[in-house]
Amino acid sequence: MTFIQKFVTTLLPAKWSAAIQAESESWLLPCPKCGFVQSVWDIGGVRYKAVSKGKRVSVRCLSCKQWSMMPMERKLDQ
Repeated sequence: MTFIQKFVTTLLPAKWSAAIQAESESWLLPCPKCGFVQSVWDIGGVRYKAVSKGKRVSVRCLSCKQWSMMPMERKLDQ
């Protein structure tokens, strides 16, 4: 767990930290090389109340260990 994740889970009220973690887990990063999908929370990030379309970030895949520009997509539960 990164510093910011520890801050969110320990200092903020439980309801807020659960909402922040849930939203961070809904932002997905599919690896273009191996197809593995990881969430922003899994890689140590926090994303809350954010809106973006077409955003790409440089991330190391947890599966194939390769660095690449991954598209950031939001999984909406319907």
